This record gives sequence, C-alpha cells and structure tokens, in this order.
Amino acid sequence: MKVYFNNFVNSVSPVSFKSDGVSNQNKVDMSAPQDTFVRSAKTQDVYTQKLNALFPNGALDKIYAQIGKELGIDVLPTLKFYGPSDNVMAGGFTFSKNEIALSLGEIFNFDKKVVMVKNGRYLTLVAPQIGMPMFADKASCEMVANANRKNIKMIADDVKVVSITDDDYKKFVIHKLYHELIHAQQHMIMRSTEGIGEKEITKAWTHIKPKNEAEEKKLAELTEKLHKDSYWADKTPTAQKHSKDSEQGKLAYTLLEAVRNYPAVGSPEYHNNALEADAYKRSYEYLSKNFGSY
Repeated sequence: MKVYFNNFVNSVSPVSFKSDGVSNQNKVDMSAPQDTFVRSAKTQDVYTQKLNALFPNGALDKIYAQIGKELGIDVLPTLKFYGPSDNVMAGGFTFSKNEIALSLGEIFNFDKKVVMVKNGRYLTLVAPQIGMPMFADKASCEMVANANRKNIKMIADDVKVVSITDDDYKKFVIHKLYHELIHAQQHMIMRSTEGIGEKEITKAWTHIKPKNEAEEKKLAELTEKLHKDSYWADKTPTAQKHSKDSEQGKLAYTLLEAVRNYPAVGSPEYHNNALEADAYKRSYEYLSKNFGSY
C-alpha cells in the first residue's frame, strides 16, 4: 500500500535523469554486449555480493531483459553498477552513452525505513510524487516519524522505524531499473519520430536556445561534435516510423520539449517534467502489479 504525507521529505537523492555532458559517470566499455551488466572496477565486493544474493542465478539479468522486451526497447542500454568510491549519486539514464548507471551505495548504505502500523500491519511511508520509500539511517527516519506522528495517529495505530528487508531492497532495485528503462523508451520514441532522430535529441540535451543565426550555427557545430562522441555515432539512424501528427509523434515532441527544458533535480518543476512524471507513475504501477507494493 502506498501512503503519502505532504511533509514527508525523501532525504535520499531521487533517481536523477542526467543531462548529457554533465554526468560524472565513468565511461562504459562499449565493446560489451548491450544486454550485459558492467561492474565498475571500483565497486566493492560487499555490494555486488548483496546484489547477487538478492537476485541469484542471473535473475536480475532476466528481469532487465524482460522489462526491455515489455517496453519494446530496440537497443537495450548497458547497465552499469557503481560503488560508493565512484562518486556517482543515484545514477540515471544517459542518452549519449545509451547507459543506465545505478549507485549500489545509495541502495545498500541505509538500513531503516518508516512504516505506519494499522491493525498489526506495516504500511511503508512513500515519498510523494515519486512513489518510493525513504531508505535512510535511524536518526533521519526517526525525525520523519516524529514529524508525521500526529497526523498518522488520526488514521492508524502507530508509526515506527523498522529495518529494511531484502524484499524492500529487491523491489527498490527493480523500481529504479524500470524507471530508467522508461527513459530509454521515451528516447526511442523520439528517435523514431519524423523530424527528430538522434541528433535533435542530442541538440535538445544541450539546453541551448539560440537567439540568432550565429548562435544557431554554433549549436549545430556543437551538436555534430557531441553526436560524433556519442554511442550513436556509428549506428544506423533509427527509422523514423512515427509521423509528426500521429499519437506517438505528438508524444515524441512533448518529450523533446521536456528534454529542452529539463529542470534541476529537486526543483519545483522537476516532478512535473513530462519525462519524470511519466517514469515515476508507470514504474510504480509496474512494481505494484508485478512485485507488490513496499
């Protein structure tokens, strides 16, 4: 069950959708097959062991591939995990690399969450707008619990800070993967729409809005350079099968505008951005339907 409270603040950085050219992610070895998970050399064994214990016998590989199939993604992004010393916060999908990066430290460094207790049943408090629980240290969770205790007592028996279960961790990983693969799907829709394609997406991620012909020329030159340095440089351009006036085409242009105006993570506009609103909504629906709520 999803429980929202207006003054609930997620102290853990939400999944961030990195703007090209800004990401501090390490470069992925693009010689690896696209359905292969790549571990950073710095990722500590304790984190990979935890991940493998949650998803034994290649279970996560199968889930990842199945999600990609369900979303109809034509070129599955490389998935790369990072440890705390890699300096990657939260992670995200990066179009220029066709990569999804996840920070294992963000997932496994915390061991507490806040729950509402009703009739002996624990109901996890979930951050508003993103549908994800707050994983944090005991002190942070107690602060949230105390701040919400009065409101919760009106509808439940108690509020507690409890340990995160392996099932919680497992759902959190799947939730994040689905969210980021939705971003890959969004970009696929843009790539395959008349008048957009890979280069227009690259141009939009610069967030540059030229005011005259000279600036248009500089942006075109920058776009060419960025494209040549990207994953897509030596790939056959995606067939543009969606017309501008089709349902998918109209969606693609809405998404492209969301890329051009992508806000800072944590800003008031962030959760209303078309890219994020769609990804948060559908990823929670997928998790609830297939794996149950937190």
